[in-house]
Amino acid sequence: MPYVSFQVERAEIEINENIIGAVIGPSGRHVVDIQQYSGARVQISKKGTFSPGTRNRIVSIAGSQEAIATARYSKELLKWFFR
Repeated sequence: MPYVSFQVERAEIEINENIIGAVIGPSGRHVVDIQQYSGARVQISKKGTFSPGTRNRIVSIAGSQEAIATARYSKELLKWFFR
C-alpha cells in the first residue's frame, strides 16, 4: 500500500464574542459538523480569552490546506448567517 502524507497547516481567524455562540452551536454541534465536513481540527479560545486589543475569540484551524479552506468557508457562512 502506498504511503500518503500531507503537511499539517495551521490558520487562525477571529470571531467576535457577540456571535461566537452561534458559531459554536448548541453543545458545540456546529464545530463538530464543520470538523466532520472539512476534515480539519477546529479549536476556539476559552471564554474570556481574546485576540489582543479586541473582543474577538481566536479560532484555530489545523489540517490540510483544503481542509482549512473548507472549515474557514463554513465558519464565514455561519458568521454571515448569524450577524
